[in-house]
Amino acid sequence: EAMCLQVVFVFCVLNAPFALFVGIHTHSTSLLLVGVLCAFDAFSSYITLIVFKLLLKAPSQQYPFGYFKFEPLLIVIESTIIIVTCIMSIFHALKDLYHQSSFLTNHSVGFYYLLIVIFIDITICIYIYKKKKKSDSPLLEIEYLGWFYDLLSSCALLGGFVSAYFLMKSSHVELQYLAVFIDPAMSFIIVLVFIVKPF
Repeated sequence: EAMCLQVVFVFCVLNAPFALFVGIHTHSTSLLLVGVLCAFDAFSSYITLIVFKLLLKAPSQQYPFGYFKFEPLLIVIESTIIIVTCIMSIFHALKDLYHQSSFLTNHSVGFYYLLIVIFIDITICIYIYKKKKKSDSPLLEIEYLGWFYDLLSSCALLGGFVSAYFLMKSSHVELQYLAVFIDPAMSFIIVLVFIVKPF
């Protein structure tokens, strides 16, 4: 379990700045949201590792019943952060829809970034699934579900970038205009995927 959490932590630490960079470079609010959520995932994975070590410790005079109260406390803090981030993202996506100014740029950068992320998501899903089957751990079950949702949202983002690219390249002005709705729509998809986690 600890090894899986460390793998998740390392990936999130490496991915968060890249997602933010690509989000800024492509003018994608949805990728910026992924970067922010990935940064929170890195933070929560680090805290989870600390709590995991605490849970293995023997009861002390200060905590005669063990350290188990830290686990639900951690879940409440992580869930609150995710919910607040998702609500803020919904408002931002609604603002983009109202102003109709959210055109994606540098589609190839987003496209190749998402292909790499999807490959890593699949690899980590397989890795956690194998570990989960051996240990039958509820913690790994939650991690697996989280990564599976990440994989689905990455696929949705990739579909959005491809759609936006073809709409922008279209010779019809009406179809080019539809490209403005792609990024807010992707933000809504990301929110719908991630807001499930806390509940």
